[in-house]
Amino acid sequence: MNPGCLARLPNPRVAVARSHELSRSPARFHVLPGNPLDDGWSGRCGFDAALAANDPRNPVTLLAWSGTLGPTLFEGEPRNWMRAGRDALAGLIATLLPRAHSHGVPFGFIPHHFHLLSDVAGQMRVWHEHADAGWATVLSPATLIATSMHKDLHDHLRRAVEMVAPRASLCLLEDLVFDAHADTAPRRVEWGSGEIPHESVVEWLESALPLSTPIAVGCDLSDGGLLRDEPRG
Repeated sequence: MNPGCLARLPNPRVAVARSHELSRSPARFHVLPGNPLDDGWSGRCGFDAALAANDPRNPVTLLAWSGTLGPTLFEGEPRNWMRAGRDALAGLIATLLPRAHSHGVPFGFIPHHFHLLSDVAGQMRVWHEHADAGWATVLSPATLIATSMHKDLHDHLRRAVEMVAPRASLCLLEDLVFDAHADTAPRRVEWGSGEIPHESVVEWLESALPLSTPIAVGCDLSDGGLLRDEPRG
């Protein structure tokens, strides 16, 4: 990690505390584990319980991975990018967002290039359709990148930041290490230890990310977790 680089980011707070760590600050984001398309997901993975436990005095934004039609959460599935995937995404949002909104709880999906919500265009479309209904947009540049994008990594990252950052409720910063095989997902690693152009990303964030948007650095949320505000020294 490059502390000097991170110090230039627009928000002085980084949500880093996970559910198993002690912190005096309340959770701001609850990332639910699992595939929302699985039967019984809302009960088994905590969506229902989180809505029931919502405290309006300390509102928590609920987030989840947008899910996949494939057998495992982070395995590629071509149907996710076809009509079946678009219909599945629309169905999830139509089911989950009104329930969260009725409890005063913002809700959104973390995008991933293998999932139903897989690119900037999809994020922008969902934001335009649901921003007024409590939709929480997540800027997660690294998870939008496929190995096939390696050659034009700079351009893809810049587009993601410039388009999504102004609308984001949360920014997740991870790094990537690429494999030579285009059908293999880049390996997600700690920010500052991979191949993402860090100085450029920070420069774009300085321009596009609102001061009120928290930034989470170094959080592997593959299995969910809680994010809390922590001061950055």
